[in-house]
Amino acid sequence: MQALIQKEFGIEYSSTQVIRILRERLSMHFSKPFPQDYRRPPDAEERLKADLHQVFKILEEEQINKEDIALGFLDETSPQNRANTVRLWSFEASPIVDKNTTHFKSNTIGFYAIQGVSVQAFLADSKEDAIIAFLKQVKAANVTAKAIVMVLDNYSSHCAVRVKEIAQELGIYLIHLPPYSPDLNPIEYIWKSIKRILSREFVETLDEMKRKIAEGWKRLSGSLDFAKHWISEFLETESYYNDLCF
Repeated sequence: MQALIQKEFGIEYSSTQVIRILRERLSMHFSKPFPQDYRRPPDAEERLKADLHQVFKILEEEQINKEDIALGFLDETSPQNRANTVRLWSFEASPIVDKNTTHFKSNTIGFYAIQGVSVQAFLADSKEDAIIAFLKQVKAANVTAKAIVMVLDNYSSHCAVRVKEIAQELGIYLIHLPPYSPDLNPIEYIWKSIKRILSREFVETLDEMKRKIAEGWKRLSGSLDFAKHWISEFLETESYYNDLCF
């Protein structure tokens, strides 16, 4: 920026002056860029809005009130005990934290409900049968809901024909995200928060890690903070939902 100002205007500023201009006068931010896959469709948001609108239109035609719908997000993750994602203040340039270097991870799946009941479970694998069993858990937890709208990614087992058939039998409407668009799934931020919690901990066993994951999920999934932007982007502009307060 200093070189650009010098070249275009012939004015020399110090780095401190340039920073002050960018932040105070131009309201710019200096931050780490959010990594986004180059294959992500430029109209990803519009695609998701269209799919949501189509499902809401079907539910409206079936005369299902929005208050009787469970709405949320499904995703899987595999937290590890050796993850190191937390920064800390230290008088040492490279602080040392004791860790259990015995490697273990836990296949975890969750349904983060912004309306309805959130559900979390541990999976032996991510195959069709495991996903179907979890869909049944979600249905059991939201048994009073007349329909369940579930936003999820395009992992192969999530798109399997049998999974779609069982979902339809259970009254679960699957809305698959546009490809390479995990940022449109708010549950991702819950997983990041849980991994950050685990990164601070000394975890001795797999059972202990599962307990900490479950505790973190119970506390975090009860908050709508992770989905506030999603709600304003995709629900507050949707006529079917625009008068429902979250």
